[in-house]
Amino acid sequence: MSWTFAQIIVIFTVISSVCMAAPVVSSNNVARSYLQLLTRDEGSAAAATPNIMFPENAQLKFSLAAEGTQNYTCDASTSTWVNIGALAHLSNSSLEYDPTKLVGFHYFVNETGTLSPEWDLSRSQPNNDGNNFVVATKIGQFTSPDGPQNVPWLLVQGKEGGLARFVMRAQTKGGVPHTPNCDPSQSAPLLVVPYTSIYIFFD
Repeated sequence: MSWTFAQIIVIFTVISSVCMAAPVVSSNNVARSYLQLLTRDEGSAAAATPNIMFPENAQLKFSLAAEGTQNYTCDASTSTWVNIGALAHLSNSSLEYDPTKLVGFHYFVNETGTLSPEWDLSRSQPNNDGNNFVVATKIGQFTSPDGPQNVPWLLVQGKEGGLARFVMRAQTKGGVPHTPNCDPSQSAPLLVVPYTSIYIFFD
């Protein structure tokens, strides 16, 4: 899909007005606007019906493309794959991951027995100590409009670091096991499933 400069300006104007509205803004219009700009499938954009709510005065900062793996372990009590986090490279590119524009990493950290997502841009310049990472907590999710073979879209809220107040995972591709069931006696201890996504950062 090709976009004219005028179309992009209109879309960003819509996004800005939605993000800055008060006091609580539905992510429905925000996600639709981002899809119109970022996705190459207009049908996918039209089908999106997100139900995540953006907190008051959330303002767009930037977006990064990600490529990596969603990681799973086999839960012996349920014989199902359980997500234990992700590991991905982040690039300063709007549509898809570009290894020549690597700026950081996305991974999970263990805090008092709980896994929390972190976005680490310490490779980027300028390297502002304390403002180049964010550790977050999930506050909402919804099914990918492109099908259950893709990991859900998410909204998380920062709890450590100054990189962003909120991060949205959108335009996900892949990352879901082919079957939800596993055999603890035969399955490998770790299953890695490739995925890509866009991460959108807000203050």
